[in-house]
Amino acid sequence: MIHPAASRGFTLTELIIAVAVVGILAAIALPSYTTQIARSNRSAAQKELLQLVSMQEIRFLRARGYGNTMDQVLRTATAGSLNYYINAKGRPTTVAAGDAAYLITLERAGSPARYTGFSAVAVGQQLTRDPSCVRIEVQSNGQRTAANGSGTDTTSACWSG
Repeated sequence: MIHPAASRGFTLTELIIAVAVVGILAAIALPSYTTQIARSNRSAAQKELLQLVSMQEIRFLRARGYGNTMDQVLRTATAGSLNYYINAKGRPTTVAAGDAAYLITLERAGSPARYTGFSAVAVGQQLTRDPSCVRIEVQSNGQRTAANGSGTDTTSACWSG
């Protein structure tokens, strides 16, 4: 014969308390997690911009001129493209897929148009996850800038440590 005390399980109250504790922990952890994802995406975009500026300088030394299209800078067959996307994993992609985080663009000015730097503009979920760093740039002279969605300078917050 089985004793009632030996077959005792969890009470409904204990299960409700356990679910509440898990819910509270998730509510605390989720904002921190999304903030870290946004920082990671921004860091990947910054790394990409700095690499592109370095590649432009190498091209200048080899070809005695800067590239005015991404295919000239990256040595790819992008048919004169001036931009591409990088996804949430920091990998370049040519389409704005659901996991795209930034649109990387070669900036040009003047007539004829000449290279002035590179910019990364947040797209998709990155816009809501990191609203203070919607646009980050590296100019051809190495100057780093950043702005939020309304154009306010947020360089110190976006390019810090």
